[in-house]
Amino acid sequence: MKKLCHIIICITILLLGNGCAKASIFPQGAEGYWYAPGYGAILEITHGDSLRYFEVTEVSSLEQEFPLFGLPGYYFQVVDEDHAITGVEGTSWNYQLERISGWPNAQHYRTPTQDYQINFEVLWHTFNERYAFFAERGVDWDEVFQNYALRAARCESDDEFYSLVVEVLDLFDDNHILFYRSEDDPGWYDDDAFRADWIQQEDVARVFETLVKIQRPFSFRTAGEVFQEKLWYIYMDVIQNTYLSGDYVSCCQDMIFYGRLDDATGYIAVLKEDYYTSKSGDVPIEGLAVLNQALDEMTAYFAGVPNLIIDARFNWGGTDGYSLAIASRFTDRQDMAAYQTAREGMSQVNYQEFFYNPDAGPAFDAKNVYVLVGPATLSAGECIAMYLGNLEKVTVVGEKTMGVWSNTLIRHLPNGWEFTLSNESIFDPNGNNYEAVGYPPDVVVDFNAQGFEVGTDAVLDKTLELIADQASN
Repeated sequence: MKKLCHIIICITILLLGNGCAKASIFPQGAEGYWYAPGYGAILEITHGDSLRYFEVTEVSSLEQEFPLFGLPGYYFQVVDEDHAITGVEGTSWNYQLERISGWPNAQHYRTPTQDYQINFEVLWHTFNERYAFFAERGVDWDEVFQNYALRAARCESDDEFYSLVVEVLDLFDDNHILFYRSEDDPGWYDDDAFRADWIQQEDVARVFETLVKIQRPFSFRTAGEVFQEKLWYIYMDVIQNTYLSGDYVSCCQDMIFYGRLDDATGYIAVLKEDYYTSKSGDVPIEGLAVLNQALDEMTAYFAGVPNLIIDARFNWGGTDGYSLAIASRFTDRQDMAAYQTAREGMSQVNYQEFFYNPDAGPAFDAKNVYVLVGPATLSAGECIAMYLGNLEKVTVVGEKTMGVWSNTLIRHLPNGWEFTLSNESIFDPNGNNYEAVGYPPDVVVDFNAQGFEVGTDAVLDKTLELIADQASN
C-alpha cells in the first residue's frame, strides 16, 4: 500500500531493503522470474532465498523495494510450474503471478535519471497501462500526452517539473492519487476531490503534520485523539455530549468510540481503520487482532440493544479487511461481500472474492442497523457502507460517499519521486462499481455543518426518526 500520506492512509509499510530473505519464505519451484498482471511488476527469485522487485511499463523497468515483503502474514505460494500467488494473509493485497522466461526486451529506461522527458514518459505509461478509471474521471489520457510531453521535455528545474506533474494529476479528482518528492515530503493530494465543503484543508494539513510528530516517544496522544481534536472536534463534541447517554467507551487507539443514545439504541463511530496498534500505522494482522478483541467487547456491551447506528461519515479509510471484520459481526452467513479485479491493458485480471466471516467472533444481535455516510466517507470507510449495505437489516443514511475504492498502487519515477494510482475495481455482489460516483444511501439526508454549531446533527436526528417509525410499526 503506502507510507503515511494525506487523506487516505492505508498502512505504514515496513519496507525491507532488497537482498536476502530466509529460505523458508520461498518454497521449492519459486526460483525464476514472475510477472504480476494488473500491477506491472516483476519479481526475480534466485537461489531460493533472494528477492528482487521491479516496477515495469512498456518503456521502463525500475528496481524498488517490494512493499509487501516482510509484513506479518506475507506468503509466496507456487500453484503450478507457471503460476504462483504472493501477498499478505487477511488482506486484499494478493497478486497472481505468471512465470516468464526473463526480462522483456522492450524496456529501455532502467537506471535513475533526472531527465524530465523520460520521467514524464514513465509517468504517462504507468497510468496508461494501469489506471482503471479514465472514463469515470473524464480524463483523455492521449490528449494529456499531446499537451504535456513537450512541456515536460522543456522543463528547466525540479520545481517546474513538479508543478507540471501536479497539474496533470490534478485532472483526475481522485483522492487515491498521491505524489511525493522525497521521504520527508508531506505529499500532494487532490483536495478538489472532496465534495464536503465543511472540511477545511488547513485542518487536514494540521492533522497529518501532527501525526508525523506524535510518532516520537515524548508524545502521549493517540492518532484518534489528534483526529478528534484537530479535525472533527465540533462534530464529535456534539455527538458525545448531546446525543450519547452517559459515558462512552473508546478503543483501537481512540479511532473508534461507542455508547448508547438510549436504552434501545447504540452508537458506534468508526473514525478510521488504521493506527489501531500504534501511532505509526498498523500491519494488518496485528491491527485486525486488536479490532476483533474490541468487537468482542462491543457485542457484549450492546447485547439486547435492538437498534444500532454505525457512523462512518468521518471515516477516512485504512485497511479494507477491517471493514469486512466489522460487517461480519452482523451476519450469520458466509456470503460474498465484494469482488475485486485489476486492470491489465483492456482486460480485468487478478480476480478476488471476499466473504463475510461470521465465525470470527460473537455477533451483534441488533435487529435494525443504520449506517451513516457522507462525502468524507472514503476508501475502507466506503467498504463499511457497502459490506453492511448488502445485508437486509441494514439501512444506509446520509449522502453519497466520496467514490475512491481501489487499493493504491505505489510507483516511482526514474528520479526517485513516488506516486500512487488506482488500478483496481471493487464490485458489490451484484456487479455494481461505485468508483467516482460514491456509494448511494437508502435514505438521503444532507450533512448540515451549521446545525452542529447549535448542537444538532441532522443525519443522526433523521436516523432516530427512522428508528422511532420502525418501533411504532
